[in-house]
Amino acid sequence: MPGAPQLSRDQQWRIIVAAQRDKTKHRTLARQFHVSRSTITRIIGRWRATGEVGPLPRPGRPHKLANHHLSHLRHLVNTHRKASAEYLSRRMRRDQGISVSTTTIKRARRHLGFVPRKERLDLRPTRAQVDKRRAFARAHRNDNLRRWLFADECYVGLRHTGSVQWVERGSRQPVRPIVGLRAQFGVFGAIGWNFRNFRVFDGYPNSITYAQWMKDALRGSAGFDLAHDLASYHRSIDLNQWL
Repeated sequence: MPGAPQLSRDQQWRIIVAAQRDKTKHRTLARQFHVSRSTITRIIGRWRATGEVGPLPRPGRPHKLANHHLSHLRHLVNTHRKASAEYLSRRMRRDQGISVSTTTIKRARRHLGFVPRKERLDLRPTRAQVDKRRAFARAHRNDNLRRWLFADECYVGLRHTGSVQWVERGSRQPVRPIVGLRAQFGVFGAIGWNFRNFRVFDGYPNSITYAQWMKDALRGSAGFDLAHDLASYHRSIDLNQWL
């Protein structure tokens, strides 16, 4: 059954008025406000002892940060979202004249509803890149896309290769021996209208290896317009002569 904390101050005052002025029984008030009879007794007893409603002050050390301190901390966190607890502690000392430990700052920041989140990268083109792309689109707007062939390469690497284990506090980090970990590899690809060719490679490409990949990928294909970036090994003499 719900207790006193779920009753508003107005409801608690109505209970007190009904009990004192109208002499309403506690059992009747409990049914009327949908709480237990002990809750009614506790509300009236608190009023008789303190003259107030609501919870009594709890024993122990008072909170270091008052409401106006918390409001300023909220402003600081919203303004400096990457700020450390040490920085926020220094700013609270400078702005509010209050010395607060980093532990208190961290706890208060959580209390205010702030949680850590990793940034999502949003890669945006520069103005020069936008102009170049528009110029390319205007120059090739009447091209036959069936003749286009795109070629490029990229690298794929493993960042997390272990698994999670539960160990006792203070234990050493567990080690799992493995053999032949392939942490990084490269992928070359060529894509056309009705054509695709991919291959995996080790190491780093150069003009010779890239030219050989293109020859192997495009063997038997002719009459296309090649589109690839301006990496140095994409513009080798050997490749241009073959194209």
